[in-house]
This record gives sequence, C-alpha cells and structure tokens, in this order.
Amino acid sequence: LDLGDVGTPRDIILFEYSPSIALKIMNSLRVHDFAFIQRSSGQWTYAIIAEKREDAIRFVVNVNGDTKTLSKKHWYTSIRWVNPEEAC
Repeated sequence: LDLGDVGTPRDIILFEYSPSIALKIMNSLRVHDFAFIQRSSGQWTYAIIAEKREDAIRFVVNVNGDTKTLSKKHWYTSIRWVNPEEAC
C-alpha cells in the first residue's frame, strides 16, 4: 500500500469494541504508525501518523505530503487499523 491508496474491506480492521475501549486502544498508536482514515469523500485512505498529541493526531495522507488532523472526538469514527495480513 502507498500513502493515499483507498482501502478495501480486506485492508481495514473494523472496530469490534465499544467507543471507550477503542479509544483506549487507539492511544497505543505512535508517530510513524500507519492507519486508514476517513476522508471527506467518505473513502478510507492509507495514511501515516506524523504527529500525535493527547487531543489530536495529524496524518500525512498522500505522497505530496498533504495532512489531515483529527481531533480526539473523531478518532473512533474516522480512524481504522491496517490489517497486517493484507498490508504486505
């Protein structure tokens, strides 16, 4: 996968947790981890974490270096984990 690629259902791990548990797990994400983020178009695209604060995560969303910042209130609805079996 390359930055900005649209994820397929096989690429993306859906949350099977309550929002509170998922947010606790999301706190384990670190700078340079990959994830899928939901774009304004509704598509899920492959991105890398550039900066993580307690209240927001900034992602690089494409090879041009464009970024998108998600505040904590949007983490549960707008971030999904990468399926490691499909990301190779």
